[in-house]
Amino acid sequence: MLDKLFSNNRTGVLLRHQMAPLHEERVKFLELRNKDGHDDLHLRNVARVILWAAHSFHRKIVERTPIMLVQVRVAGKQWFEKQCRCQNRKSNRRRYLKLFEREVSSWLRSMELLGEEKKRPEPYRIFITDYLAAMEHEHGFAPNTINNKRKATSMLLKWYFSKKRSIASIRIADIDRFVAWLSKRGYCRRSLATIASELRSFFRYARRRGWCRHINPEAIEAPKLYRSELLPAGPHWDDVQKIVESAETDRAADIRDLPILILFATYGLRSSEVAKLKLEDIDWKKNQIRIHHAKNRRTEWYPLVPAAGNAILRYLRSVRLRNDYREVFLKLVPPITPISGGSLYDVVCGRMKKLGIHGLHRGPHSLRHSCATHLLAEGFSLKEVGDQLGHLSAKSTSTYAKVDLNQLRAVAEFNFGDVL
Repeated sequence: MLDKLFSNNRTGVLLRHQMAPLHEERVKFLELRNKDGHDDLHLRNVARVILWAAHSFHRKIVERTPIMLVQVRVAGKQWFEKQCRCQNRKSNRRRYLKLFEREVSSWLRSMELLGEEKKRPEPYRIFITDYLAAMEHEHGFAPNTINNKRKATSMLLKWYFSKKRSIASIRIADIDRFVAWLSKRGYCRRSLATIASELRSFFRYARRRGWCRHINPEAIEAPKLYRSELLPAGPHWDDVQKIVESAETDRAADIRDLPILILFATYGLRSSEVAKLKLEDIDWKKNQIRIHHAKNRRTEWYPLVPAAGNAILRYLRSVRLRNDYREVFLKLVPPITPISGGSLYDVVCGRMKKLGIHGLHRGPHSLRHSCATHLLAEGFSLKEVGDQLGHLSAKSTSTYAKVDLNQLRAVAEFNFGDVL
């Protein structure tokens, strides 16, 4: 590995890397970074910083003494002052120090030698852990639902406990001040209503456990929402087709994004369902695709439409790097890891902005709305659309019928004659 990276450099540079301490450990780490998809320039920088770390921490590593993160940062500053003398590097001091800290910490962690600083546990964590365990084991909520409950409850308790007060002393007025604080930070009314709903759920449980007896959960108020705010707000189907067509190029990013966009638009999938799609979920012989629905935790097989199948196949053959990950869609920038829900949002939102497509929502969920509305307009029943989207209740699907304007126009234009 070192021969490959420094073959064009002076002989002394290669020898310095080969003769330095912990040669085998450094080469092994570089091979892991190479497997992650990093290019030679980045690998040479990694080789340089872990070479400095090998000299700095040689004795500690040999004696298997944990090295704390603060020690890594001190070594990084020493490395920068002595090794990065060029003016252009001086102007990028922060970036180089972050590179040193990230790569040396990863190297030490791979050898189980990075010391973990003991953080004082937050006093409110015990309540959240107890509550979430009950929501999972007693109520059987899906992981995404539990995560939403964790976020809302953690925000409130962290805000409240920062005032050095106990959960037993919390009052409705405190929760009102918390919601007002969130509003000033830019949370929209719909987000605040969701948070208020989650807090009601938490305080119902807290009262049963005897943590706080002075709060009536039903008294937690949320901003008023109007029915039109809850209606699906996806782009028009013509705009959806433009979004998909924008990825029909030979660029690596577009080759990967095209099957993602087709899955969102054609199957109405959620971000987590696309992110967690695995290679074994595609049956090429039967032309089927298996979807693990996030909310109802059911698994369904669907026909693999030719457009989606061809786009996935092209991506697998020409863009996706060979590695041990089973997820279909991976990041394009090293380190190569499975794509996240946030990255999928950027895939859709970025293209909508570039095409000038406006709407209340711009993420993958907006394409899910468009898919459902389009299927209803094509004559599919609520039951069929609900099965496609993974809904357990027809009530969830019926929301989309309210925005099927073509059907509403047909009713308005119908001649009732003497019936009325």
